[in-house]
Amino acid sequence: MNNDVRPDLNILTAWSKGYTGLGVVLSVLDDGLERDHPDLSANYDPLASYDFNSNDPDPQPRYNVWDENRHGTRCAGEVAAAANNRLCGVGVAYNAKIGGVRMLDGPITDIVEAQSLSFHPQHIHIYSASWGPEDDGKTVDGPGILALEAFYKGIANGRGGLGSLFVWASGNGGIHS
Repeated sequence: MNNDVRPDLNILTAWSKGYTGLGVVLSVLDDGLERDHPDLSANYDPLASYDFNSNDPDPQPRYNVWDENRHGTRCAGEVAAAANNRLCGVGVAYNAKIGGVRMLDGPITDIVEAQSLSFHPQHIHIYSASWGPEDDGKTVDGPGILALEAFYKGIANGRGGLGSLFVWASGNGGIHS
């Protein structure tokens, strides 16, 4: 964020122009979200959150001895960790509202992906996913028929017809290339 890393994300420039995420709602589709995390609680949006693994409105991760369900919270912090709270860092869109959809802590089926990708499309502006199918760095599996339909509906009808935005990390298969 201090313009000393290449490629520069120009975060400080964006902030100086007033782009802080204000008015934006983003939901992280992952293994859950610690809604009461001190970096996230001020920006937490329950309307952008759901648990499709347990079918309830609480996206809290399921904790275990390996602490494997922390990825969603970490991703959310990169985006919307509150500014000036005297804790860790700050999110790139520190004024955005953040939600979490817990959907990776159980069977990952086409229906679970579709439900997650189409959750509250008139409220959520951006769906962020930092996961994908196993890949070898050269080939990647595509979405199932229901998830594909969720993408189409989101793009055509989300955000009052402006279209939902879907942000995806590149695959983990690069380690095999």
